[in-house]
Amino acid sequence: MLELKNLSLFIPSGDEGKIHTVITDLCHSFPQGSITKIGGKNGSGKSTLLAALGNVIPEHIKVSRQGSILYNGVDLGQTRVSDIFHTISFQWDGPFFFFPTLESELAFPLENQGKSTRQISDKLEELLEMFELGKLRSRNPASLSGGEQKLILLALAAAIDAPVLLLDEPSCGLSQGKLSLICSWLLKLRQEGKIILLADHNAAISKLAGTEIRLGGDGSWEVISSGSEPCTG
Repeated sequence: MLELKNLSLFIPSGDEGKIHTVITDLCHSFPQGSITKIGGKNGSGKSTLLAALGNVIPEHIKVSRQGSILYNGVDLGQTRVSDIFHTISFQWDGPFFFFPTLESELAFPLENQGKSTRQISDKLEELLEMFELGKLRSRNPASLSGGEQKLILLALAAAIDAPVLLLDEPSCGLSQGKLSLICSWLLKLRQEGKIILLADHNAAISKLAGTEIRLGGDGSWEVISSGSEPCTG
């Protein structure tokens, strides 16, 4: 289970001495096998919250974070981004590629997990088939279209195979056919017991979520679950 206890985020504003409150005292538990939408208007802090859960904040983005982020009772708040991927995989809304071919890009996280050559080869073929990327295996990821790059980022998240998955606009740039593919993948992950948090405006993606944490943009929030009244903060 993923638990947030009194999570608060504060960003220094352009005016000296002033602070913008993104969220205040968010408390929520995410059970295994759940999909939760992070909702709210543009600028309300959806991406900021996801970055905080993945420890990109405050390690790489200097935003003040208070409270606790627990996975199965272990506080992840002091875990470095380079180590947290064993527990939390974060697909940011932007391409970050380091290798000259798609094949080598996908192989890297598998190698980093200490898998054997045979395991890497088998998993690589599985990922290429699952995300319909086989024809691009020898291409440079940086040279591909935005939709193709988004599929690669999602395939990398699948390769890491962490128990918690954070997705920022996973539908952006995808065709209707690829969107259906991603929806099927997310449902499969839920059945496997993964915890998925996503920020996305697409209705097909959003309706997969059983719960929404809706941000007010002024530090307020509410949790809306299917069949229950919202809890507010």
